[in-house]
Amino acid sequence: MAKVIELLKQYIEERKIDMKKWQLCIGFGYDREEAAAFQKQLLSALGGIITEAECPCFQIGATISVHTGPYPIGVGFIRKQTLC
Repeated sequence: MAKVIELLKQYIEERKIDMKKWQLCIGFGYDREEAAAFQKQLLSALGGIITEAECPCFQIGATISVHTGPYPIGVGFIRKQTLC
């Protein structure tokens, strides 16, 4: 998980991503407690550039987990919606 966080930070910095326009999400398999611990670790490592509300955890469905096994964990980017 530390390597995922390291790569994520590098990705954000190299591409100069404005995190005000994006939110993160954590996808996990069976282990909700692992996802919550990973979320805390990720938020701490990012130094407050996103909040817990901007990084929700979602359980990954069977379609993904059939390829990963029952305990995958990962991070995704979601563009924030702008209201008209």
